[in-house]
Amino acid sequence: MANTKSAKKAIRVSARKRNINLARAKKVKAAIKDVRNFEGTKTESLVLNSKLQKELDKAVKKGFLHKNTANRMKSKTSKNLKSQVS
Repeated sequence: MANTKSAKKAIRVSARKRNINLARAKKVKAAIKDVRNFEGTKTESLVLNSKLQKELDKAVKKGFLHKNTANRMKSKTSKNLKSQVS
């Protein structure tokens, strides 16, 4: 267990950041899952795609994902959506 005051604070901060990162991961995974399991019209696919891109951009902005990783996910999911809708 932590002995110093700063070590105790570091434990609290890391626990708080862990919860935030878990919530972010859950949002990103849910958005990707929605896109992968999508069945519907073209307009619905556009809405889903924009929702996913928004979540990925937020994750990049907060430092949760690397920019190239997010771009790769966006490209891959939009490609899959196009093939599902066509």
